[in-house]
Amino acid sequence: MAHIVIASRLPSFPGQDPAAAIERIDLGNELSGWILGNSRSYDLVQEGDSLVLSLGHIQSESGSPIKDILSEILDSFEETQIKNLKERLFGQYTLVIKRGPRLFIFSDFMGVRNVFYSQNGPVISSSFERVEDLVHTTTADLNPYKILEFLAMRQVLYPAWLGRTTCHKRIMWLLPYEYLKLDTGTKTLTKGEVTYAIDNRKQNETAELAAELVFSLGQAIRSDEYPDAAVGATLTGGHDSRLVAAVAENMCSNLRFRIAASKLNTRSMKDLAVARKVAHKERIPLDTFWFQPDDEKTFVALTEGLSPHFNHTIT
Repeated sequence: MAHIVIASRLPSFPGQDPAAAIERIDLGNELSGWILGNSRSYDLVQEGDSLVLSLGHIQSESGSPIKDILSEILDSFEETQIKNLKERLFGQYTLVIKRGPRLFIFSDFMGVRNVFYSQNGPVISSSFERVEDLVHTTTADLNPYKILEFLAMRQVLYPAWLGRTTCHKRIMWLLPYEYLKLDTGTKTLTKGEVTYAIDNRKQNETAELAAELVFSLGQAIRSDEYPDAAVGATLTGGHDSRLVAAVAENMCSNLRFRIAASKLNTRSMKDLAVARKVAHKERIPLDTFWFQPDDEKTFVALTEGLSPHFNHTIT
């Protein structure tokens, strides 16, 4: 998984050479964007002084290749279009768009991909740890009330922070309905908001709702870029994953099911039993990944910016 760091400099991280960044993007006025991590999990389109960068998975109803989607965004982008983009683009992603001296950063509709920022610099990143390193963190930056909040929320749902503040007094989290605007000429960082109108009136036509759900899932899964590619559909034992896998079965000609399990976890073994039954019934191969003792540490390290274990966020 790729991370983005937007700052005037890139610090040294334990075990990582700053020069080992996948790509460095010159943003002007001594500002740069560094892409770290996995080269296969980001896409970049540049046209002169303008660019659009996507981290993670992004798709549109057209099913067009990602590069085509990004080129279309760049050709006609205006700040007023952010609301529309968040509504019509599928996936878990972070978008960075530069038009002239103005840089815009926002995540998907649900805010699944994190964006952290600090006015000290300024610094923007999909990784909390990278921002923490760049703002020269000291013990005075710890907000003890957010530690209490994090633990108290565990009694409600799971350990979490509320709102945009974090346990670091100088680092904020971008809320799902917000976006950042950076003037690269003056290095001024401001925050904007979008407003959604949601029709939540009760509907009794369950067949119509079901058809709309299946259609929307199909639009999100379909991609003209990988028509015959091998696709893995994850089964977790729950109804959600089985529904997505069923839709994917009709959309992908080279589909395989997959599941991760641990013999030390009773729940995961029950999920595996369900997955095996589904795979047998549908006559689709099931690939099982067995967790090893050190895999949890590896998973946390690899997904720090996507779902950091210290920051399960709630809006």
